[in-house]
Formats: sequence, structure tokens, C-alpha cells
Amino acid sequence: MKIIYLNGNIRRENSRTNDLANYFLSLLKEKGSIEEINIMDDCPLPKNTSFFAENYQIEAKYYHYAKKVKDADLIVLSCPFYDMGLPSLVHAFLENISLDGLTFISTKDSFLPNIKAKKLIYITTRGDRIDDNETKDGASFYLKALGKLWGYQEVINLSYSGTDVNDVIKTNQNKNIAYQKAEMIAKKLLKEQKDGI
Repeated sequence: MKIIYLNGNIRRENSRTNDLANYFLSLLKEKGSIEEINIMDDCPLPKNTSFFAENYQIEAKYYHYAKKVKDADLIVLSCPFYDMGLPSLVHAFLENISLDGLTFISTKDSFLPNIKAKKLIYITTRGDRIDDNETKDGASFYLKALGKLWGYQEVINLSYSGTDVNDVIKTNQNKNIAYQKAEMIAKKLLKEQKDGI
């Protein structure tokens, strides 16, 4: 299994989200190759006026990243939950690698998804008590919509919330549940790989 890991953890090694992502990836390491793209090292800019003025010219590295995403068997995205959605750097990165001819193909009437992966694992932690897929969780809704363009069919949330709320016991319970869920997701993915699904 070829795994592309999009690491959008702003606080890097001091990140709770990064800890959860590393644990999850460690469960898959023996059965697949994992390639990491650290979004913070790249610091992408959103597409702006100059992008359109220069006939949609984009830096070569984004073609390279988009090709890696296109060819991966599994996409793992890890980033904190900011202002009800994705951090702006992560959003800009996804925007820059969403490329016609690689992650999707334009047609006369619409577009065709063009990536290999059928699943995207979205790993995050949230300061407030916000559950996966509730209306305040704009990140999950955006990633599901992006799947319609790129072609992955499922977004699997691996998260816990309440990290900034003064209820250590509840937060630790949520954290333990997330780590157990990581094990369940990894076990299911490995079984699917073994069964050729």
C-alpha cells in the first residue's frame, strides 16, 4: 500500500494532532510505504491574480506533489482544526495540487475524478467540543466535496475534541477513544489490502 501523508501540523512535533497521526501511521508502516509531504515546509500561497495573469502557471513542485497524490493508494491528511475548518496553509496547498490532468480531468461538460485512492483519512484535534461532521465542522464537508472532484469516495475522520476545554477527564476519554479508533481503522485498511478490496 502506497500512502501519501499530507502533514499540515502547524506546531509540528508539539502538536496533539501530529501525535495521533504518527500513532496511526505506525500501525500501517510495516504493510506499506509512507511518503510525507510537510505542508509547513512548503508554505503555499493561495491562487491569486498573478496565477490567472500568467496563464495558470503553477510551480513545478505542485505538479510533483499532485502526481504523488494521484498515484497513492491512501491519502492521510493531518492538521489542526482552525476557525471551523482547515488552516489556510493547508487549504492553499490542496488548492495548488488540485490540477487538471492530474487529480481530475476537465471534460466538455464537467470533470472526471483522476486519483487512485478511494479513501482519505482526515486526522485532527479540536479545542472546542465539536464532533465529526456536525455543521460546525467545515473541514470535513470541504474534504468530502473535494473527493467528488478528485475521486476518493470516503473521508474517514480520526479525531478528538475538547483539548482547550477545562475538563481533563473528558478530554482524556475522547483521546483514548480516538487512539482505539486509530487501531480499528488501521486493522480494517490492512484487511482490505489483504483481501484485495
